[in-house]
Amino acid sequence: MKLKKVMKESSLSRLWTHNEKHDCGAMTAFRDAADCGEGEKYTPADNKKRNISLSAKLKSKGYGITKLQGTYPEGGKSKKENSYFVVDLEDSGNLKKDLMKFGAEFEQDSILFIPKGA
Repeated sequence: MKLKKVMKESSLSRLWTHNEKHDCGAMTAFRDAADCGEGEKYTPADNKKRNISLSAKLKSKGYGITKLQGTYPEGGKSKKENSYFVVDLEDSGNLKKDLMKFGAEFEQDSILFIPKGA
C-alpha cells in the first residue's frame, strides 16, 4: 500500500517538473457518443481505439505523454475516462494549437493547456 503512494507522489513530482520546463496539457479522445455526445453511443472498445489513435498522433508530433485516469462531466454526470498528460519536450511552441486541433478532431468539449511555468 505504501509503495503505491510513493509511486503516485513520484509521478506527480515528475509531472510538476515537466511543467516548470515545458508547455504541458491534458486531453482524451473518450466521448460518450458521436456528434459531440448527441449521436451513436461509443462503446468502451471504441473509446480505447480512439485513445490509441490520439496517443499515436501526439507521439508523432514528438510530445511526451503520461496516462492519467480522469473524470469529466458529460450527460449530466461525471464519467471516468482515460486521459493523457502531454509535454512539449522539444519546446516546439505548437502544443496549444495541436491540442485544440486534436480536441476538435475527437469532438472534445475542452482540452487543458498549461503554459511553461504556470
